[in-house]
Amino acid sequence: MKRLYPDREQVSSAPSKHARREDPQRVLLYVRTHTEEVFDALMLSAPTLSGLRDAVSEKYGLQKDTIGKIYKKCKRGIFIHMDDNIIQHYTNQAAFLIEMSEVSNGQFQVTLIEV
Repeated sequence: MKRLYPDREQVSSAPSKHARREDPQRVLLYVRTHTEEVFDALMLSAPTLSGLRDAVSEKYGLQKDTIGKIYKKCKRGIFIHMDDNIIQHYTNQAAFLIEMSEVSNGQFQVTLIEV
């Protein structure tokens, strides 16, 4: 049998693709208010309460030091005071409704509600 392209070397395999590495230090959350139809992305540079506070501050134009308590409300209705441990267990691309309310003297309370 005659080769169609005798001057070309046979390719043993296709070039391998590099696996997409996700940065384990970053967490991407999707949030929207009750009145919005479209979600915004919150990129937490670190999976900590401080990282969440930074992301909310940047996205919504609040001073970081005016963000007081941060809570999470589960689908089952459980209301949780957020801490680093809870945030470390978030998965990328989790979706939440976000509520921000002024509680006193310019301090804001943030609640993330699972959807």
